[in-house]
Amino acid sequence: MQAEFQKYTDNAVSKTINLPHEATVEGVKRAYMLAWETGCRGITVFRDGSKSEQVLNMGTVRQDQGELLRDKSGQVAAGEIIQPEKSLKPRPVKVEGATYRIETPLGSAFITVNHDQDGNPFEVFVTIGKAGSEVAAMAEALGRLISTTLRFGNHMAPRERARELMEQLHGIGGGRSVGFGPNRVRSLPDAVARAIGMHFGLIGYGLENGKVGGDGEQIMMASMDDTNESGQMKLASERKADLCPACGEATLVFEEGCKKCYGCGFSEC
Repeated sequence: MQAEFQKYTDNAVSKTINLPHEATVEGVKRAYMLAWETGCRGITVFRDGSKSEQVLNMGTVRQDQGELLRDKSGQVAAGEIIQPEKSLKPRPVKVEGATYRIETPLGSAFITVNHDQDGNPFEVFVTIGKAGSEVAAMAEALGRLISTTLRFGNHMAPRERARELMEQLHGIGGGRSVGFGPNRVRSLPDAVARAIGMHFGLIGYGLENGKVGGDGEQIMMASMDDTNESGQMKLASERKADLCPACGEATLVFEEGCKKCYGCGFSEC
Protein backbone atom coordinates (compact mmCIF):
# COMPACT_ATOMS: atom_id res chain seq x y z
CA MET A 1 0.00 0.00 0.00
CA GLN A 2 2.81 2.42 0.87
CA ALA A 3 4.51 1.67 -2.45
CA GLU A 4 1.36 2.43 -4.48
CA PHE A 5 0.76 5.75 -2.71
CA GLN A 6 4.37 6.86 -3.00
CA LYS A 7 4.56 6.29 -6.75
CA TYR A 8 2.99 9.67 -7.36
CA THR A 9 3.44 11.59 -4.10
CA ASP A 10 5.83 11.75 -1.18
CA ASN A 11 4.22 14.56 0.86
CA ALA A 12 0.99 14.85 2.89
CA VAL A 13 0.76 11.06 3.13
CA SER A 14 1.43 9.07 6.28
CA LYS A 15 4.45 6.83 5.93
CA THR A 16 4.15 5.26 9.37
CA ILE A 17 4.13 1.50 9.72
CA ASN A 18 2.46 0.60 13.04
CA LEU A 19 3.94 -2.50 14.61
CA PRO A 20 2.52 -4.43 17.57
CA HIS A 21 4.09 -4.31 21.01
CA GLU A 22 5.64 -7.74 20.42
CA ALA A 23 7.58 -6.55 17.33
CA THR A 24 11.22 -7.67 17.18
CA VAL A 25 14.37 -6.19 15.64
CA GLU A 26 14.08 -8.74 12.85
CA GLY A 27 10.54 -7.60 12.13
CA VAL A 28 11.66 -3.98 11.85
CA LYS A 29 14.45 -5.04 9.50
CA ARG A 30 11.98 -6.87 7.25
CA ALA A 31 9.76 -3.77 7.10
CA TYR A 32 12.63 -1.58 5.87
CA MET A 33 13.80 -4.20 3.37
CA LEU A 34 10.28 -4.59 1.98
CA ALA A 35 9.96 -0.82 1.62
CA TRP A 36 13.24 -0.69 -0.31
CA GLU A 37 12.29 -3.60 -2.56
CA THR A 38 8.89 -2.08 -3.44
CA GLY A 39 10.34 1.36 -4.23
CA CYS A 40 9.06 3.33 -1.26
CA ARG A 41 10.68 6.76 -0.92
CA GLY A 42 10.61 6.63 2.88
CA ILE A 43 8.90 5.01 5.87
CA THR A 44 8.54 5.49 9.61
CA VAL A 45 8.30 2.60 12.04
CA PHE A 46 6.36 2.89 15.31
CA ARG A 47 6.08 0.07 17.86
CA ASP A 48 2.99 0.13 20.10
CA GLY A 49 3.89 1.11 23.65
CA SER A 50 7.30 2.57 22.78
CA LYS A 51 6.18 5.97 24.13
CA SER A 52 4.36 6.90 27.33
CA GLU A 53 1.90 8.99 25.28
CA GLN A 54 0.63 7.98 21.86
CA VAL A 55 -2.30 8.73 19.56
CA LEU A 56 -3.65 5.19 19.21
CA ASN A 57 -3.61 2.51 21.90
CA MET A 58 -4.31 -1.16 21.59
CA GLY A 59 -6.55 -2.74 24.20
CA THR A 60 -8.85 -5.69 24.67
CA VAL A 61 -12.21 -5.95 26.39
CA ARG A 62 -13.27 -9.03 28.29
CA GLN A 63 -16.81 -9.62 27.10
CA ASP A 64 -18.01 -11.72 30.03
CA GLN A 65 -17.60 -8.91 32.55
CA GLY A 66 -17.29 -5.90 30.28
CA GLU A 67 -14.00 -5.01 31.95
CA LEU A 68 -11.34 -3.21 29.96
CA LEU A 69 -7.97 -4.96 30.03
CA ARG A 70 -4.76 -3.03 29.70
CA ASP A 71 -2.19 -4.11 27.16
CA LYS A 72 1.43 -4.80 28.01
CA SER A 73 2.33 -1.14 27.60
CA GLY A 74 -0.11 -0.20 30.36
CA GLN A 75 -2.20 1.92 27.98
CA VAL A 76 -5.98 1.95 27.82
CA ALA A 77 -7.92 1.50 24.61
CA ALA A 78 -9.01 4.78 23.05
CA GLY A 79 -12.56 5.81 23.91
CA GLU A 80 -12.86 3.29 26.73
CA ILE A 81 -13.60 4.31 30.32
CA ILE A 82 -12.85 2.16 33.34
CA GLN A 83 -15.87 2.36 35.62
CA PRO A 84 -15.30 2.53 39.39
CA GLU A 85 -15.82 -0.70 41.24
CA LYS A 86 -18.29 0.82 43.68
CA SER A 87 -20.73 3.72 43.54
CA LEU A 88 -22.43 5.79 46.23
CA LYS A 89 -23.67 3.52 48.98
CA PRO A 90 -27.45 3.67 49.45
CA ARG A 91 -28.67 5.02 52.76
CA PRO A 92 -30.38 2.38 54.92
CA VAL A 93 -33.69 3.08 56.61
CA LYS A 94 -32.05 3.19 60.04
CA VAL A 95 -28.60 4.39 61.08
CA GLU A 96 -27.06 4.99 64.48
CA GLY A 97 -24.98 7.87 65.74
CA ALA A 98 -24.71 10.76 68.14
CA THR A 99 -25.16 14.52 68.12
CA TYR A 100 -22.38 16.70 69.52
CA ARG A 101 -23.00 20.28 70.63
CA ILE A 102 -19.83 22.31 70.22
CA GLU A 103 -19.38 26.05 70.62
CA THR A 104 -17.73 27.68 67.59
CA PRO A 105 -16.90 31.28 66.63
CA LEU A 106 -20.17 31.24 64.65
CA GLY A 107 -22.29 30.04 67.56
CA SER A 108 -23.43 26.67 68.89
CA ALA A 109 -23.05 23.92 66.29
CA PHE A 110 -24.99 20.66 66.48
CA ILE A 111 -22.95 18.04 64.63
CA THR A 112 -24.52 14.62 64.07
CA VAL A 113 -22.15 11.77 63.16
CA ASN A 114 -23.78 8.51 62.01
CA HIS A 115 -22.31 5.08 61.33
CA ASP A 116 -23.62 1.98 59.57
CA GLN A 117 -24.43 -1.40 61.09
CA ASP A 118 -20.74 -2.35 60.96
CA GLY A 119 -19.71 0.75 62.89
CA ASN A 120 -18.11 2.41 59.86
CA PRO A 121 -18.43 6.18 59.28
CA PHE A 122 -21.42 6.89 57.05
CA GLU A 123 -22.67 10.49 57.18
CA VAL A 124 -22.38 13.83 58.97
CA PHE A 125 -24.99 16.57 59.50
CA VAL A 126 -24.00 20.08 60.58
CA THR A 127 -26.62 22.49 61.94
CA ILE A 128 -25.80 26.02 63.04
CA GLY A 129 -27.40 29.44 62.86
CA LYS A 130 -30.84 30.45 61.72
CA ALA A 131 -32.52 28.62 58.84
CA GLY A 132 -31.98 30.52 55.60
CA SER A 133 -28.80 32.23 56.76
CA GLU A 134 -25.44 32.03 54.98
CA VAL A 135 -23.95 30.23 57.96
CA ALA A 136 -26.63 27.53 57.85
CA ALA A 137 -26.16 27.10 54.09
CA MET A 138 -22.40 26.61 54.38
CA ALA A 139 -22.83 24.22 57.29
CA GLU A 140 -25.28 22.11 55.29
CA ALA A 141 -22.91 22.09 52.31
CA LEU A 142 -20.02 20.97 54.53
CA GLY A 143 -22.07 18.09 55.91
CA ARG A 144 -23.22 16.99 52.46
CA LEU A 145 -19.69 16.93 51.06
CA ILE A 146 -18.38 14.92 54.01
CA SER A 147 -21.29 12.46 53.78
CA THR A 148 -20.76 11.97 50.04
CA THR A 149 -17.06 11.34 50.59
CA LEU A 150 -17.77 8.76 53.29
CA ARG A 151 -20.37 6.93 51.19
CA PHE A 152 -18.28 6.64 48.05
CA GLY A 153 -16.44 3.35 47.74
CA ASN A 154 -12.71 3.50 47.04
CA HIS A 155 -9.45 1.85 48.01
CA MET A 156 -9.39 3.48 51.47
CA ALA A 157 -11.02 1.82 54.45
CA PRO A 158 -14.00 3.77 55.88
CA ARG A 159 -12.20 4.72 59.09
CA GLU A 160 -9.11 5.79 57.20
CA ARG A 161 -11.33 7.98 55.06
CA ALA A 162 -12.80 9.55 58.19
CA ARG A 163 -9.31 10.07 59.63
CA GLU A 164 -8.19 11.81 56.43
CA LEU A 165 -11.22 14.11 56.53
CA MET A 166 -10.58 14.89 60.18
CA GLU A 167 -6.92 15.71 59.56
CA GLN A 168 -7.81 18.00 56.66
CA LEU A 169 -10.42 19.95 58.65
CA HIS A 170 -8.65 20.02 62.02
CA GLY A 171 -6.85 23.26 62.81
CA ILE A 172 -8.53 25.44 60.17
CA GLY A 173 -8.73 28.87 61.74
CA GLY A 174 -10.48 32.15 61.14
CA GLY A 175 -10.52 35.58 62.71
CA ARG A 176 -11.70 34.35 66.12
CA SER A 177 -11.64 31.22 68.24
CA VAL A 178 -13.52 29.77 71.19
CA GLY A 179 -12.09 28.11 74.29
CA PHE A 180 -8.56 27.62 75.55
CA GLY A 181 -5.84 25.03 75.26
CA PRO A 182 -6.99 21.61 74.06
CA ASN A 183 -10.60 22.84 74.06
CA ARG A 184 -9.88 25.66 71.63
CA VAL A 185 -12.16 25.62 68.57
CA ARG A 186 -10.82 27.74 65.73
CA SER A 187 -13.69 27.45 63.24
CA LEU A 188 -16.74 25.43 62.23
CA PRO A 189 -14.63 22.95 60.17
CA ASP A 190 -12.37 22.50 63.20
CA ALA A 191 -15.45 21.67 65.30
CA VAL A 192 -16.59 19.11 62.72
CA ALA A 193 -13.15 17.50 62.83
CA ARG A 194 -13.40 17.25 66.61
CA ALA A 195 -16.83 15.63 66.44
CA ILE A 196 -15.63 13.03 63.92
CA GLY A 197 -12.50 12.31 65.95
CA MET A 198 -14.38 11.93 69.24
CA HIS A 199 -17.13 9.77 67.74
CA PHE A 200 -14.78 7.20 66.23
CA GLY A 201 -11.99 7.50 68.79
CA LEU A 202 -9.52 8.61 66.12
CA ILE A 203 -7.86 11.22 68.31
CA GLY A 204 -8.15 12.34 71.90
CA TYR A 205 -9.35 15.84 72.69
CA GLY A 206 -9.11 17.22 76.20
CA LEU A 207 -12.51 18.08 77.63
CA GLU A 208 -11.48 19.49 80.96
CA ASN A 209 -13.61 22.60 80.44
CA GLY A 210 -16.53 20.70 78.95
CA LYS A 211 -18.82 17.88 79.90
CA VAL A 212 -19.94 14.59 78.44
CA GLY A 213 -23.25 13.01 79.21
CA GLY A 214 -26.76 12.21 78.10
CA ASP A 215 -28.08 9.66 75.67
CA GLY A 216 -26.93 11.73 72.72
CA GLU A 217 -23.37 12.13 74.03
CA GLN A 218 -23.72 15.91 73.72
CA ILE A 219 -20.54 17.83 74.32
CA MET A 220 -20.40 21.50 75.27
CA MET A 221 -17.10 23.25 74.75
CA ALA A 222 -15.96 26.34 76.66
CA SER A 223 -18.19 29.38 76.12
CA MET A 224 -17.17 32.60 74.38
CA ASP A 225 -15.61 35.49 76.26
CA ASP A 226 -17.50 38.74 76.67
CA THR A 227 -15.14 40.55 74.30
CA ASN A 228 -13.06 39.52 71.32
CA GLU A 229 -9.40 40.25 70.66
CA SER A 230 -10.14 43.74 69.35
CA GLY A 231 -12.09 44.66 72.48
CA GLN A 232 -15.47 44.70 70.75
CA MET A 233 -18.49 43.35 72.57
CA LYS A 234 -19.58 39.95 71.37
CA LEU A 235 -23.16 39.00 70.68
CA ALA A 236 -25.29 37.34 73.30
CA SER A 237 -25.29 33.57 72.95
CA GLU A 238 -29.03 33.39 72.32
CA ARG A 239 -28.89 35.83 69.39
CA LYS A 240 -28.65 34.20 65.94
CA ALA A 241 -25.87 35.86 63.94
CA ASP A 242 -25.13 35.60 60.23
CA LEU A 243 -22.03 36.40 58.18
CA CYS A 244 -21.54 40.07 57.41
CA PRO A 245 -21.08 40.77 53.66
CA ALA A 246 -18.70 43.64 54.49
CA CYS A 247 -16.28 42.23 57.08
CA GLY A 248 -17.06 38.51 56.87
CA GLU A 249 -17.53 38.11 60.63
CA ALA A 250 -20.49 36.26 62.13
CA THR A 251 -21.81 39.45 63.71
CA LEU A 252 -24.72 40.35 61.41
CA VAL A 253 -28.03 40.30 63.29
CA PHE A 254 -31.61 41.28 62.51
CA GLU A 255 -33.11 43.66 65.02
CA GLU A 256 -35.47 46.62 64.95
CA GLY A 257 -36.51 45.65 61.44
CA CYS A 258 -33.01 45.92 59.98
CA LYS A 259 -29.88 43.82 59.53
CA LYS A 260 -26.76 45.37 61.03
CA CYS A 261 -23.26 44.22 61.89
CA TYR A 262 -21.88 44.55 65.41
CA GLY A 263 -18.37 44.09 64.08
CA CYS A 264 -17.94 46.80 61.44
CA GLY A 265 -21.18 48.78 61.63
CA PHE A 266 -22.53 47.62 58.26
CA SER A 267 -26.29 48.13 57.84
CA GLU A 268 -28.74 47.16 55.11
CA CYS A 269 -31.09 50.03 56.00
